[in-house]
Amino acid sequence: MKTENELNQRVRAVALWAWPLQFILTIVGLIATCYVRPMVLDNYKQHAIGYLIPVVVFGSLGVMIYAIRKGLDKLAFVGSALYIIGMLVGAAFALYPVVLPASTNPAYNLTIYNTAAARHGLNVGITWWIIAMVLALGYFTFLFRMFRGKVRLEGEGY
Repeated sequence: MKTENELNQRVRAVALWAWPLQFILTIVGLIATCYVRPMVLDNYKQHAIGYLIPVVVFGSLGVMIYAIRKGLDKLAFVGSALYIIGMLVGAAFALYPVVLPASTNPAYNLTIYNTAAARHGLNVGITWWIIAMVLALGYFTFLFRMFRGKVRLEGEGY
């Protein structure tokens, strides 16, 4: 997204080469997860809205390959971000209410209920989280404005 000319073409070639690998690994990872922990599909069976998550994941993969081929770098970046978000949301949706499953006995699972902090701690945490997100958004806005435009390689006559 931030490169141009030969470097951009080389990066796009690597992305085109890596895309099928990412697609295959996504499917293999899904199959392996279902094989090792078949109960991860329980929430999907109980709540049909969860089936939108794989649509987002595979849709974002489609957006990525389309954008890479067409040279739409920003769209490819957005597609890759949606892919990561979709994979993380899918894992959280599949595990909910479990945060960390135990390998020995389900009674030892860490859940949202047995790992939650006290009410005061949660209130303090959300307050600081909101402050931190505002600061992070401000910082990224500053960075993106300060470094806007394409990165140019030395020796290209610029």
